[in-house]
Amino acid sequence: MSERDRPKYSAKLYEFPPEFVNEISVLRSSVTYVHIFFIWLCIAALSIGGAVLYRTSYFWIAYPLLGLLIASRQGALLQIVHEGSHRLISNHRAANDFVGNWLAALPVGLTLEGYTRGHMRHHAGTNTPDDLETDLEKYSVTDLKNPELYKLFLMDLLGITALKSFFGHNYKSLQSKLPKTKEDASSQERFKIFRLGASQLLVLSIIFQFNLALYLLLWAIPLISFNMLLLRVRGITEHGAPKQFEINIETADQGNFYTRSVVITNPTWTQRAINLAETILIGSLSANFHHEHHLLPKVPFYNLKKVHMHANEKIYRNNKYVYVQSYFSTLFQKKREDAST
Repeated sequence: MSERDRPKYSAKLYEFPPEFVNEISVLRSSVTYVHIFFIWLCIAALSIGGAVLYRTSYFWIAYPLLGLLIASRQGALLQIVHEGSHRLISNHRAANDFVGNWLAALPVGLTLEGYTRGHMRHHAGTNTPDDLETDLEKYSVTDLKNPELYKLFLMDLLGITALKSFFGHNYKSLQSKLPKTKEDASSQERFKIFRLGASQLLVLSIIFQFNLALYLLLWAIPLISFNMLLLRVRGITEHGAPKQFEINIETADQGNFYTRSVVITNPTWTQRAINLAETILIGSLSANFHHEHHLLPKVPFYNLKKVHMHANEKIYRNNKYVYVQSYFSTLFQKKREDAST
């Protein structure tokens, strides 16, 4: 079947019963709050462990693993930001925005409102030229044989990608919403910078006890380096299929059709171990059910598995390339002759 002849791709294709959708769309804010608590608890524990190691000669040996683990929790906070952008933290707008901003977005250098505007563009134009630039960049190159991909990996680790992403979410996405007067625009920018600065000061004081060296090593550097590398791997897995299969995406329907989830079937112990490690590093808060999220964006993360269990067989029959076994193994995905049929 050609792309032009393919029927419109949406949740309607799978005939989710309205009562089922209503049931799984009910928010349980306490579940999200508990997850946020444990994310920050892990961050605190990793920071304390890092502070202890910092006084020993083993610190730099352990630093890559420590940095990746901290980055994984920062990625989990990004998932909370993502929930907030869909208003899935709380039914109360003020609570949703406050928690999404102060407990998730601002500590990782974003604002919820900036992220939301950019993320809505992603859903409206998934994998098309209208998709958010910072999202498209993550899966612009997918071939491990292409030297450009290693250049991008290096840019991730050096923090260059993070700066581009920061300006993409917090500045470019705000251009259409800027106040009419320069004075209002300047006031808005000052308030945004104040909130970002205040949140970093809270992290510095509460988590790192005003130890600037530990803050830089155990928060700032993992955020702008390891975190961006993990986000690129995740981006390639979730939305890199069209590049890997050499398929031109013209509509968001097609982009959603080729959005992938990470789900292992009949796993061996080795696969279970790899899946656990990848879940910690990349797939926290059911991020692995990304195809299901694009089908039903208003379903909170803790119910996405129910979406998967309800429709996975139909989804697989419709497109057997939706489900992959691993985030990192997807980097080795090659073009399949029947990928567009």
